Amino acid sequence: MNRKKLFAFLVFVLVFCGLSAQVLSPSTKKDIISQYNKHIKTISSISSENFDLMSVYKYQLEQAEEFAKKQQVNNFDNDIYAKNIELKLLIDQNKEIVEFMIPRMSDWYYKKAVFANLNNKKQEAYNYLLKSVEADSMNVMANYELAKISLDSFQVSKTTDRLSRILKNNDISQEESQLCKTLLAFAYDKNIITSLAFIKEGKYSEAEDILLQLQSYCKNDVLSICKPNLIDKNISICKNGIYKDHIKITKTAVDKQKTKVAGDFLVNTYDYLQRNRGEITDTSDFDDMVKIVVGNYLATAKGLVEAKNNEA
Repeated sequence: MNRKKLFAFLVFVLVFCGLSAQVLSPSTKKDIISQYNKHIKTISSISSENFDLMSVYKYQLEQAEEFAKKQQVNNFDNDIYAKNIELKLLIDQNKEIVEFMIPRMSDWYYKKAVFANLNNKKQEAYNYLLKSVEADSMNVMANYELAKISLDSFQVSKTTDRLSRILKNNDISQEESQLCKTLLAFAYDKNIITSLAFIKEGKYSEAEDILLQLQSYCKNDVLSICKPNLIDKNISICKNGIYKDHIKITKTAVDKQKTKVAGDFLVNTYDYLQRNRGEITDTSDFDDMVKIVVGNYLATAKGLVEAKNNEA
């Protein structure tokens, strides 16, 4: 009998403790409901018309969903349970909207870019194109238009990298593939011609910059259009041209009796020679300029000594 009474007492204690544990303090309940109301207000403001905010909406839905799951342990309270149901219904409704819209964001931005471009709003169009590839990095037409823009700005690597990446995409259509291949081939030819024109004009640094970017593309030539020997040959011409320009500037400084300026340029020329020994083989002009500049330094030093002696 005593054992039965003891068992009954223990059961009573456990049930009482369980019920007590499920009672929330007024302040705790108020805080939980307040958080529910914040999430409900946030999710209720989601609108399919605010396309730019879809990524934000997705994050807000994820946060609200996580909160609702954590608060399920408090569903024994009727008021909290009601808020939980209300929030979950809102999440389900708006999640459907966001999940429908997000995959279409990239194309929507691309269409906005086309419209802006038709209205001669170039910067606005460019910004929409960037948003398009941010939403979907493999959007073919958005990448194609961005490649055209970078090509016009002589950003060879940006153009070739973007088009090469798109051409490796297995989901690209035959028409899109041909479009990208045509632009890539045009980009290569255009920049070869531009670099040769720069060389002819004596703009060796500009030509070298283009050729080095083309050389980088040729390491992963998706169209097999590269002529490495032509590029290497003209890079060598550019390096020799830049070297000769260094010598000309040094000679001009010497002629104007600016020995320090000449010396500084001579140091720069030496650094450039060291970095490009493979391409620059004839250094006789440099050797001659070293003799002249050193001679001028010695003459200047001798003059200072003589002047000091005369003062003494």
